Amino acid sequence: MRVRGEAVRTAVDGLHDEIRALAGAEGRLSALRVLRRKVPALSPAQASAYVTALRDGDVPAPLVAVAAAELTPVVDPFPKVDTLRGAGHRPPS
Repeated sequence: MRVRGEAVRTAVDGLHDEIRALAGAEGRLSALRVLRRKVPALSPAQASAYVTALRDGDVPAPLVAVAAAELTPVVDPFPKVDTLRGAGHRPPS
């Protein structure tokens, strides 16, 4: 359900909240470890830049794009279809 006037929260927003809280409570290294576990596509240097940017303001768009790609599930527009047949079914010859 979406309420008019409220921003839609994404998985990246949740990640940012968690990383900011960790960096403030447990330190930067703890935040880096969690970020690398949740977004393994980030290199150590990118993860470090990500945490620093979160602390100082906004994260650069390319790094957010990497995180969004990792955290957003891929939806298959064509779900797999299984056909079930009885035991006595024989294919036409």
